[in-house]
Amino acid sequence: MTSKYYFISDHPRQQAGRSAFTLLELLVVTGIISLLLSVLLPSLVSARQQAHNVLCLARLRELDLAFTAYTLDHHDMCMPGVYWQSDIIGNGPTPYWWGTVNFIEKSVDHRLGFLWPYFQLPHVSNSIFECPRQPWGSYSPAPGGWGPPTSTYGYNSYYLASSYSGFGDFPNHSWLNITEIKQPSQVFVFSDTLLQLGSQVFNNYVLEPPNHFSGGEWNSNPSPNTAFRHQEKAQAVSADGHAETYEPGDSIHTTDSTLIKLWSTHRIASVGNSNDPHYVPDWEDWME
Repeated sequence: MTSKYYFISDHPRQQAGRSAFTLLELLVVTGIISLLLSVLLPSLVSARQQAHNVLCLARLRELDLAFTAYTLDHHDMCMPGVYWQSDIIGNGPTPYWWGTVNFIEKSVDHRLGFLWPYFQLPHVSNSIFECPRQPWGSYSPAPGGWGPPTSTYGYNSYYLASSYSGFGDFPNHSWLNITEIKQPSQVFVFSDTLLQLGSQVFNNYVLEPPNHFSGGEWNSNPSPNTAFRHQEKAQAVSADGHAETYEPGDSIHTTDSTLIKLWSTHRIASVGNSNDPHYVPDWEDWME
């Protein structure tokens, strides 16, 4: 009869001892991981910001394509910013370039906007109307609290459709035909915008120039709304269809406490300090 002998071996214990981390080894691994994260994280953040920049430029170009398509369907006339006159809208809702507002339901209907037929995209998170660097939740609904958001891109209706810009009528400047746009490679059609009032910021759908026209003369605009949210730069699409990134003007170095606050809190300013060439290139003609 063959006998089998069984020995109690300490092999499992030895194996377990070899597979476990010592405290020193754990600290070394943790340190290596922390070091890698410190090296990679800035690159990852930068890559995400660059992706947002590219997506923003793509959305601006798409808005401009829709704007151009609108002009082709309307005898080359630039798109209005808003129709508010009763002889045009009657008792209907006020249509803006981005849509209309239902004040009772506190909702926005983009289907009634001037651009809707040219892309027909619903307004949801990360939609065509929203800059990816300024998502809903990072700002408040338009003043009055009727929300939800309209757009964080501003349309340059002040220059392109002054009679229907929402700022009133200007005697020496009219609603433009697209062929009348001066310096189309320079003048903005859409740009990053954000409006600060008091301690709050709001979405804003009209691009305002550095200077406003009032009483037959130009006066400094105390509330510019071009938003420099892309690493302290703003993005805009011009009338010739190209989208580009721009730096702020010297106004951010002014001694005006209001303008300093706008820049220091939410990076709001203007591209350059003059209406020419990006906002209102023919501003001198308005005073004739």
